[in-house]
Amino acid sequence: MIALAIISVAALGALRTLTSSSALGRANGETSVAYHAARRIMEEIKAQPFDEVFRLYNDDPEDDPGGAGTADGGHFAVAGLDARADDADGFVGRVLLPLDDAAPEVLRENLFSVPLGTPRDLDLDGVIDGLDHAGDYALLPVVVRIDWRGAAGRRRVELATILEIELLHDVDAFVRQAAHEALRSMSGESYAADPERWAIWFEAEERWFAQRFPELAEKPFGSAALWMKGVRELTRHRLYRRHVAEVLVRRLRTDGSAGVPLLTACLIKLDEASVVGDLVELTRDAREEVRDAAHLLLVELTGRELPDRSRNWERWLRG
Repeated sequence: MIALAIISVAALGALRTLTSSSALGRANGETSVAYHAARRIMEEIKAQPFDEVFRLYNDDPEDDPGGAGTADGGHFAVAGLDARADDADGFVGRVLLPLDDAAPEVLRENLFSVPLGTPRDLDLDGVIDGLDHAGDYALLPVVVRIDWRGAAGRRRVELATILEIELLHDVDAFVRQAAHEALRSMSGESYAADPERWAIWFEAEERWFAQRFPELAEKPFGSAALWMKGVRELTRHRLYRRHVAEVLVRRLRTDGSAGVPLLTACLIKLDEASVVGDLVELTRDAREEVRDAAHLLLVELTGRELPDRSRNWERWLRG
């Protein structure tokens, strides 16, 4: 009877392992589908006339360039992915733009949005104001978001870019200079103001994100040497620093304690504020070194030094 019980427990453990592996495989497959769909939509956006992108993908059908109701708008389905039960429109995909939901035809540069990186001077006049810039924007932040209910629960993939490389062709020297400085700041690269060189860089980054990032995000790195190599490779790609920062914070939570110093240093280098909420959660981690790292990162990202760490950080986050 004891032997039978041991065999039964062993069989149950094997079944759970197989079920977990199967679920992980489905989750990775869904993520790959989502990344490819997001990249396809982003390519479609970049192929549109720059001055029509906002009107094509905002939520107001009345201002569509080809006439009212002629554009698909900012919501889309992805074959193989199911919308969440609480998704209001039933579409897993959405194109995010700097607009107010109450006035979707208005392009706002003073809108606060972490994914879009706004407020930001979108018409390059040196002032961030509350006016409508749908007709005179020179920069346009765009995020393609896919949010679905998958084998591993709620999942999300985002691709973000700023449509400004084409502005390196602009006849106005001020606009060309502003676009060049914005690209250098965003990328961490120091290329000259050569549109072709920046386009090559951007296409290489997109290929890396579609082909390599899912592997680095989902799979264990193996040996310590491969782990360090993987973390450093992720950190080099600043264009996708929000996604990278989310992966590094997750590894801060799950990987061994020996990697905490490198993960902390890489997150400081990325300087990505969107992970603040996750870091506040880590101030309650069971491991002291993780709690200390989370506190250090919160101080770096927010410029605040709070005593009684977890409780005060949680109170601060709630506002």
